[in-house]
Amino acid sequence: MKKHSSGIEKKRDFIIKHKSLTEEMISFYVKLYAAQEKAYESLPDDINKLFPLNSGKPPFLQIENATLNTEIVANLSLLLKELSDIVSDSNPGMNFDILIKSFSGIAEESFIKFLQQDFDYFEEKASEYRIDISELIFMIHNVFKPLLVKVRITSGLSVKRDQWLERDCPFCGYMPDFSKIVEAKDNMRKLHCSLCEEEWEFPRLKCHACGNDDQDTLGYYEFEDNPDYRVYYCDKCKSYIKSIRIPKLKEEAGYDLAVEDVVTGFLDSTMMNKNYSRS
Repeated sequence: MKKHSSGIEKKRDFIIKHKSLTEEMISFYVKLYAAQEKAYESLPDDINKLFPLNSGKPPFLQIENATLNTEIVANLSLLLKELSDIVSDSNPGMNFDILIKSFSGIAEESFIKFLQQDFDYFEEKASEYRIDISELIFMIHNVFKPLLVKVRITSGLSVKRDQWLERDCPFCGYMPDFSKIVEAKDNMRKLHCSLCEEEWEFPRLKCHACGNDDQDTLGYYEFEDNPDYRVYYCDKCKSYIKSIRIPKLKEEAGYDLAVEDVVTGFLDSTMMNKNYSRS
């Protein structure tokens, strides 16, 4: 798992220049990422053996047959408690006590439901736990992220170029949160999974959300202060995705797309003001 806690520190000058995060929010994300990194290291190195994988066809993770053993649930429960403390310190009005007490009993079910993107399930749970749906999704997303990253990395599975050109992640089936254009690879466009952090090729002239390829209804905005940042949008479904251009002389590995997503909130504000939304 990439050291996102270090990554966001490295972007501090960028953050301050563009006023994209307050000092309090920088501290918040450093603590959140550090907690996830610690949880990642605590998970067994052969964890992929505990999950059903289909190496022949993406998505590789067989969601319906996934199981979480007691060791994994215990590790995730510790992470949930730590994340709860971090969030509550930043937002004293938030209380996740009911979620924490209930988590071990719903961990496996919520893992499957989250990957299936069954948000009706989480609407019900949010009401039951007396928290907002967005708060519950945030917690569940960040609890399961280090687990899925480790399962993916230890599995060694990855799609070849042109093998998978879909919008959903070829490993876990979840949604992308960011994208990049790699000049050294013929300006290949890659999407980045918000959960397992897999990256895969996707057509440049196509909407990542609805599949629209009508060029009259597709476009992009370039960030004036730094043209390496772009936002690709679709007028058919009114969705957008942020992107960064990686010049030919730069290494892909030097870019942390999870961090880039967090520190470019100003791009989200611009698009929301234009009535576009993240899919």
